[in-house]
Amino acid sequence: GEATYYGAYTNGGHCSLDPTPACAGSLTTVALVTSYYNLGVSGACGMCIQITGTGSGSGGSPVTGTFTVFVNNECPSCAANSIDLGKDGDGVWDISWKAVPCPCGSAKFQYTYQGTNAYYIKIQVRNHCVPVSGVSINSQGSWVALTRQPDNFWQTSGAVYPLPTAPSTFQIKVTSIYGDSVTDSITWSASGTINGNCTFSYH
Repeated sequence: GEATYYGAYTNGGHCSLDPTPACAGSLTTVALVTSYYNLGVSGACGMCIQITGTGSGSGGSPVTGTFTVFVNNECPSCAANSIDLGKDGDGVWDISWKAVPCPCGSAKFQYTYQGTNAYYIKIQVRNHCVPVSGVSINSQGSWVALTRQPDNFWQTSGAVYPLPTAPSTFQIKVTSIYGDSVTDSITWSASGTINGNCTFSYH
C-alpha cells in the first residue's frame, strides 16, 4: 500500500474517538482506506496498525522504519491498501502494514453514551486492544444485539423494553473480531463516558 499525509489531526475522526482513548497513548492517528475501515460498518475503529516503510516513494517526508499507529478515521480517496497519516508531511510512500493489538496492557474498557433514554440506547466501546465486532445488552435476562453505526456507536435497532435507566447497572457483552466475548457490568447514563471493569485478553 501507500502512506500519505493529511496534516496534524486532533479530532476524533469518523470513528468519533474524541478524545483519543488512553490505550492509544501518543500514537499517530490515521485514516484507513474505506474497504478496510468498514470491516462491516466502521469495524476498524480503535484498531492499531504496524507500518513499515523503507523511504521508497516521492515527496519531502519519507516514511521509514517500523512504528504503530491508531485508526480513528476513514479515507475514501485513498488507494487500495493505503493509509493517510494524521500528521504534517509530504509525499506518497510505499509501505507494508498489518493489524496489531493496541498497547493497552490491563487497562479496562470505557463506554461513551450519546442521547440515551428509556427507549433508546446509543453507546460506544472505547479503549480496546483489538477491534470490537459485536455489542449486546441484557434486557430481562435476554441478550439483545445492538447495531453498529458509521460513527462507531452501537444502538438499539428498535424499542427494547424495559431499557435500563439511571441509576441502574446492567450487563453488556462485548465481542472481539476473534469471536471471544467478555461481559461487563456498567452504570446507565444518558451521556458522557464511564469506566468499565473488563478488557480483552490480547495484550
